[in-house]
Amino acid sequence: MQLIVTAVGAHPSTMIEELSRAIGDCRCSVAEARMTDLGGDLAAYFLAEGNWNHIARLETALESLTNRLNWKLRTHRVEDVPQDQVDMIPYTVDIYAPEQPGVLHEIVSFFSFHDVQIHDVSVSRYEAPFSGSPLFTAHLIVKVPSSIRVISLRDEFLDFCDHTNLDAIMEPIKR
Repeated sequence: MQLIVTAVGAHPSTMIEELSRAIGDCRCSVAEARMTDLGGDLAAYFLAEGNWNHIARLETALESLTNRLNWKLRTHRVEDVPQDQVDMIPYTVDIYAPEQPGVLHEIVSFFSFHDVQIHDVSVSRYEAPFSGSPLFTAHLIVKVPSSIRVISLRDEFLDFCDHTNLDAIMEPIKR
């Protein structure tokens, strides 16, 4: 059984320590974790695994942590992976562009329209080294159904990028 734990709060090093201790103390393990500093607070995502009894114990332990340390915390039990998600091919998409309002929405809408699932998104904004202009960068991991012709999808995506002034690369994930 799996449990998604999302947490936001102050004291980043304390949060990581407390959450990982609670997971271990409840005899669960961490399958995946992502953490980042956002505006001085920590946003953390954990995927904990264990049997149903250990997951229930972890949910109780996390409630007491939330109350004691004044964090925003949510949990969600994960359902079994649907069979239609098994036959997917993972691709990585890297996008660079001048900052434009709504650019992320346009990118997500493109993939949604083509029934491509977005598995992971990382977006940031930074200033160009010489001009100081705001630039947008995004890294996505998408899952393409095996029924879709990837060459056609890639061509349509690159045309989309040309029309929206994006520089992008879409390639299979190499492990």
